Amino acid sequence: MAASRIVSVMLAMLLAVTMLPAAGLQTAYADEPANRPATSGGDVALEGANGGSTAGGTEVADGGLRYVVADGAATLVGFEDSASLEGALAVPETVADGSGTATVKAVGVADGQVADKVTALALPQTVEVIQTEGLAAALPALASIEVASGAAAEGDGDAAAAEAGAAGKAGYSSVAGMLFRSAAGQASSDGTAFAEDALELVWAPPAMVV
Repeated sequence: MAASRIVSVMLAMLLAVTMLPAAGLQTAYADEPANRPATSGGDVALEGANGGSTAGGTEVADGGLRYVVADGAATLVGFEDSASLEGALAVPETVADGSGTATVKAVGVADGQVADKVTALALPQTVEVIQTEGLAAALPALASIEVASGAAAEGDGDAAAAEAGAAGKAGYSSVAGMLFRSAAGQASSDGTAFAEDALELVWAPPAMVV
């Protein structure tokens, strides 16, 4: 009787093993490398670090500054030789991207990029986005920011002046070295919409901040 019970138990165990689903057997091959697709945080990021295409565009250098260009728009991301930059730093309205020109639309200096001798920053009217939170680390000696005026030259006509005025309201402006952003369309703390000519202070020289 004991022998027949042992045989029955062994047969039941063998049957249970043969009925395991394929997914349950895959753990036996856990040491084998799995195929994975390339990700933007891995292979693509390394490609961009070597000066080629990045997930967000193509990295180019122009006038001692580094940009990422995508769809004709350039973002300032760093410096070629930060030690050579001092005093006033002027960011151009357009940069060469190898196949033409791109308009500078944003400023977003990458972490680790530092130009500690730059004291003044001049930006074109075309800039629509500025990551002000990174300016203190990237430009620790910065004392003023000036945005080019969007006013049309005399004799250009009312239409040109109106177009320039609209562009100015949509972006940034500066007064006495302080940086302002248009607050049009935004709501105040009490829910009231700001006027079209309302400005929001987004950066001021460290000496003026209490």
